[in-house]
Amino acid sequence: MAARRKRAPYNPTAERRAVLYARYSSDMQRDSWSIDAQVSDLRTHCQRMGWTVLDDVCIDEAITWFGIGCCGRSPNGCPFRPAQPPAPQRSRHGDTWRTFFQHYQEQALACDLFQVETALLRTIVVLFFIEVRTRRVVLAGCTQHPTAAWVTQQARQVSWHIQEGSLPVTILLHDRDGKFPPGFDQVFRSEGLSIARTPPPCPQANCYVERWIGSARPECLDHLLILNVRHLLRVLTTYADFYNERRPHQSLGQQGPIALLHSPSEGPIHRHDVLGGIIHHYERAQAA
Repeated sequence: MAARRKRAPYNPTAERRAVLYARYSSDMQRDSWSIDAQVSDLRTHCQRMGWTVLDDVCIDEAITWFGIGCCGRSPNGCPFRPAQPPAPQRSRHGDTWRTFFQHYQEQALACDLFQVETALLRTIVVLFFIEVRTRRVVLAGCTQHPTAAWVTQQARQVSWHIQEGSLPVTILLHDRDGKFPPGFDQVFRSEGLSIARTPPPCPQANCYVERWIGSARPECLDHLLILNVRHLLRVLTTYADFYNERRPHQSLGQQGPIALLHSPSEGPIHRHDVLGGIIHHYERAQAA
């Protein structure tokens, strides 16, 4: 075993070398304290302390504080990282999930699972997909036993829509739930899709599916007593049709995911009840 190298004792008379390191923020920096003013103040401080200033000056336009580094280190002993902005500003300059959706929402297909409790205290798991570009919801199925075989079979049925061209997507986004087996991802990889998994736990990274769950529960499920899988499937199918065709979306200009013919601007207004009157939809009657 090699002997440990002993650290040289501290010598107060040894020469001290310093590297000037200044940072600047264009949106927060004072006009009277520019980069040149910072460097000048640093040189004055080094002369007062008796340090030898090296010729290299490190400048990073990131934040509003400055530091003096002795032998390449900051006053607290940490090495400099000029290319790394501070933690509060990393999300502003780096790649975020908002940036990801802005770039790839035309090709993204998101999916998720959520649970519904029945009147008989049974738990039913619902699997659904949503096309990010149009916000169109595809209800895959409901079951009390979400096994790997069942989830994979639902993936095959959704992949048929991709083959037919009704779902023009190239990216599948889902969380790291253990109910998504490797065979689930393999079905979509065989169709040429790339799989993107959200960080754990980070529901805002898959915000579109979370938003649909947040709409389905207060608008539909919270007003009904679900009896069994067949009842839940019928309710969600009806609500998904209303959501895709009639429910207005602010991000789509108050239109639905599936574009329909514009209703006439004149004429009597009729009310249509959805799910027995839980949801009301109003539209003008077509001219005779």
